Amino acid sequence: MIRVCCGRLYPPPSSSLTTITNTTTKSILHTKNQHPRRNVSTLILLRHGESQWNGIEARFTGWCDIPLTVRGRVEAVAAGQLLRSRNFRASRVDVAFTSNLQRASETCELVLASAAGPDQHTWSANRIRHDWRLNERHYGVVQGLYKNDPDLAAKYGTKTVMKWRRSFRGKPPPMDESHEYYEPPPAPLTESLEDCQRRALDCYHDSIAPALFDEKDLPTPPHQRNVIVVAHSNTIRSLMAHF
Repeated sequence: MIRVCCGRLYPPPSSSLTTITNTTTKSILHTKNQHPRRNVSTLILLRHGESQWNGIEARFTGWCDIPLTVRGRVEAVAAGQLLRSRNFRASRVDVAFTSNLQRASETCELVLASAAGPDQHTWSANRIRHDWRLNERHYGVVQGLYKNDPDLAAKYGTKTVMKWRRSFRGKPPPMDESHEYYEPPPAPLTESLEDCQRRALDCYHDSIAPALFDEKDLPTPPHQRNVIVVAHSNTIRSLMAHF
């Protein structure tokens, strides 16, 4: 299920989000602002819709490029409708960032198209920027396996597997080139949550924050911009933890 998080950011880029509200597409997107609107940029974080592997199958999806389910596409459209209902129409989005994985990039396109409603001429895919640093956490040798696979627990131990999944620095063993889902660099061979957060924050400081506060060639003046990031559970959490 898509989760929508929204916050207003104030300069300088290192300042905190004043409000972050977790919600589903059936809930109301809520933001609070105590500063003049002219000094505010808004960052909206969305997790992609349901994919074939993170729904019923419950696999370690990671960098595997798995498509959305029908339900996931419906969720993306609903998220766009929610944004439109809260006056975040596609025409108000200066730039959108997403990962290189199709479940996030397709969600991004569907959200913007839905947020445009009947005014499809008000948005363009040219406003979408792809960045591998927003990809999901890489799960190493367990990537592609079912999370509840009894052989996985038998081989490594339940506590060890849970440590890989939940601890900040724990990581599965790295895959090698013989792995079914191996990809060459920049794909890592495995990652901890700390590794994932590091690259997500690099993306924020290198690309997202400048779009919010500094870039000159965007439709809206700096500090009045709306930026959307459509990514994955762990990269979204990494950004939220930073703020």
